[in-house]
Amino acid sequence: MNTLWQDLRYGLRMLWRSRGLTAVVVLSLALGIGASTAIFTLVDSYVFEKFPVEHPEQLVALYATRQAADSPQGFSYPDYQDYVRQSATFDSIYGHDGIALSVQEMGGGPELIWGETVTGNYFHGLGFRPAAGRLLSPEDDIAPGGHSVAVLSYNYWKKRFAGDPGAVGRKLLINRRPFTVVGVGPRGFIGAGLMNFVPDLWVPVMMRETLAGRDGRRYAQRDVQWMTLRGRLKPGVTLQQAEAEMNAIAGRIAREYYRSGKPFRVHLLAAPGRTEPFIVAKGWLTTISTAMGAFVGLLLLIGCANVANLLLARGASREREIAVRVAVGASRSRIARQLLTESAIYAVLAGALGLLLGSWLLELMAWMFPSLDFAVTDLSQDIRLDSRVAAFTALLSLVTVAIFGLAPAIRASWTAPEPALRGGTRARGTLPGWLSVADLLVALQVALAVVLLVSGGLFWRSLEHATRVGPGFDTKGIAMFSVNLGLHGYSRERGLSFHLQLPRRLETLPGVESAALASPLPLDAYNESTYFFPEGYAPRSADDQPELGQISVGPGYFRTMGTALLAGRGVEHRDTGDAARTAVINEAAARRYWGSAEQAVGKRFRLGSNEGPWVQVIGVARDGKYITLGEDPMPFAYFPLTQEYSGRVTAIVRHRGDADGVMSSFRRAVAELDAALPIYGVRTVEQFLTRSYAFVRIGAVLVGLFAAAALALAAVGLLGVLHHSVARRQREIGIRMALGAQRREVVRLVVGRALMFASAGLAAGLAGAWAMRHLLGALLVGVSPVDPVTYAAILVVLAGTALLACYMPARRAARIDPIVVLRYE
Repeated sequence: MNTLWQDLRYGLRMLWRSRGLTAVVVLSLALGIGASTAIFTLVDSYVFEKFPVEHPEQLVALYATRQAADSPQGFSYPDYQDYVRQSATFDSIYGHDGIALSVQEMGGGPELIWGETVTGNYFHGLGFRPAAGRLLSPEDDIAPGGHSVAVLSYNYWKKRFAGDPGAVGRKLLINRRPFTVVGVGPRGFIGAGLMNFVPDLWVPVMMRETLAGRDGRRYAQRDVQWMTLRGRLKPGVTLQQAEAEMNAIAGRIAREYYRSGKPFRVHLLAAPGRTEPFIVAKGWLTTISTAMGAFVGLLLLIGCANVANLLLARGASREREIAVRVAVGASRSRIARQLLTESAIYAVLAGALGLLLGSWLLELMAWMFPSLDFAVTDLSQDIRLDSRVAAFTALLSLVTVAIFGLAPAIRASWTAPEPALRGGTRARGTLPGWLSVADLLVALQVALAVVLLVSGGLFWRSLEHATRVGPGFDTKGIAMFSVNLGLHGYSRERGLSFHLQLPRRLETLPGVESAALASPLPLDAYNESTYFFPEGYAPRSADDQPELGQISVGPGYFRTMGTALLAGRGVEHRDTGDAARTAVINEAAARRYWGSAEQAVGKRFRLGSNEGPWVQVIGVARDGKYITLGEDPMPFAYFPLTQEYSGRVTAIVRHRGDADGVMSSFRRAVAELDAALPIYGVRTVEQFLTRSYAFVRIGAVLVGLFAAAALALAAVGLLGVLHHSVARRQREIGIRMALGAQRREVVRLVVGRALMFASAGLAAGLAGAWAMRHLLGALLVGVSPVDPVTYAAILVVLAGTALLACYMPARRAARIDPIVVLRYE
């Protein structure tokens, strides 16, 4: 123990003496460790972490697909009951479905939240226990409207009720109906699947009609597939056995109840944690996590290569010190232990700083996460640096420093004392011939930095494209908010009256030029599509089924949004529910099916099927973006809101002046019509659009940060290697200059070798970036993964950085005075 304490004190003194080197080594490792910690935390939380229940490996997800398609569908409630009654391989099968809810305490203001209607065995099947009170039970889910009870999520309990145990038993008005809070869900549980809206509370399935009116009457409708099913297998039952049984039941259901006789294909996937199994099965999560893991791994490798180079150089500069210690009797194992102790100090410092950087990186990702009407995940609550992450960071720190500190330690401990004491050094750390480990490490750093820089450049180009692309409407001077009349039981007639009055109220607000309604907006999360059959169009093949994206809009929509009309007119007040059905289509639909915008006006098409109602084209609008900013032009239609009614609408307001002042008055305008109706999604059109490229922005910022760190590390590594190289070669350079070498020749000697290996690394890095083009192509928007502009820019940046890193050491070498260097010879 005394020896260890001596090693620690001596190591700390040595590290403090070379503070600059210590800072570079610690920062080099901390950057890679911090990024690795953050990505590990995300992947661990969403991919590897299992639900904290008994036997999570028994939990499975059920998906239904048609034989001709692979997109998952839900299950009807009668089908669910048949699966439950006839299954012998499941302990329980439970279902859930999301629903928007208006919630207020007695006497309080309304709030829009996301909830789930769940079967009574939902929590029991998952195996969770409540944080307070009790969870829902099968007795709560027997008859429609039987039990008005609710369970709060842990996060909502903390946010709305400050974790007050007295919240259990409290009355809430949910969609204007009284419900009793009976319990609080388990901490960290944000629903049964990732990439779903996070529920704030759960109510029994049998309360759906009470909450949603006619839309909730689904219990007896076998042809309405709306429930998502999960289950818990009996012990010893395999996925294959359970899937075979489910498909046998599906066949019996199809023969008995479905006219086509073609059953759904039921698929079972393991679902032990929060990640949506279908996302994993499709490979989307794997692509993202692989890409981020690759970027982080590259950054960590660059940091390790940097540390290895610096420690090798430092070990070479300490050969005389170590030779003296060997000469006075120190054993080689004692010297190696001392140097490894110094490496362990590096590891502790780098690990601590890496944890801080990882925590900051997680906060940055939470801040950049897209803002939707409801939360998709809760990074601030559900992603945290726990003991397992700390253990991962500690292990990563020790492994990296041990690997790259061991080589210098062994090299230094085997230093022969005689040459070092005479003032010479032995050429160690070299490979056969004229190569050195330092040169190869420089090439490796540059190669890895090129891959990260190219990736970062492509992401930034992708972000630039996403923010520059025209969405088909004005991107300034528009504010918006949403309401959902269905939450408060509005009839169609009452809803249409509200739709008529709301824009008029909004247009009386100061600074408002015009207002209109839409359901939903283009690029919103709720866009729909339908099959349609243009009059006179001949399908090209049996698979040619024209599809049309659609939204519903009110009068004044095109003027308020700034969407140009190329022909005809927009939706007007005369397009009532009693009038002939009409629509405005976009130019992509007009060109594809009728040749031009002018020719399309007056044409007709049927909706849904060849027997559907006729719809007349009254106008053609300029193309825009409807689902993603990177999409190609697609056929799209705008239907009058009076003919395609929806209770969930977004009010769009064109204003002049300060947007905040206009938005602050929205609540008052709605309260004049219905004081209990909550509004949500209050934002400007710029804020609305940010979520369309939010994931591109996250990629650009994260990979850009990694790339900037890689560039800095590569530059520092090149600078450090050249600095120590010049220090070690002073005698050689002095002799050359004494024999007549000019300063420019010395500069060429120092810079030429470094640039040669940097160029080799550059070429290897470009090849590596090319090899990653398929992975990158799946994550970019509107930019080729081999974009020549990006590659050219990276070449210029790296060449400039390499020359700048070489400048100071070359200048130092050129100023060496041969008389001073050789006076002791």
